[in-house]
Amino acid sequence: MNLSETITSAIVVMASLSLPVILGFLLYSTLHIRKDLNKDIQDLRKDLHQDMQSLRKELNQDISAINSRLGRIEGRLFGADSPA
Repeated sequence: MNLSETITSAIVVMASLSLPVILGFLLYSTLHIRKDLNKDIQDLRKDLHQDMQSLRKELNQDISAINSRLGRIEGRLFGADSPA
């Protein structure tokens, strides 16, 4: 076996030994990233839900204020005898 074949054999052996390590690292990285993304998605859903609840509360307050004002306007237009 000459030097060139020895070097080639050594490179092939090293590559074949490091391939599982590289694939394992890629798998670990992928799973870790996926875990982080799932947590971020859960946090965003929670924030969105809280924002929607706040907006719904504000909208209901605005509707109540509008209804109250419309009731006062209706009272002025039609007097106290109008049906409610």
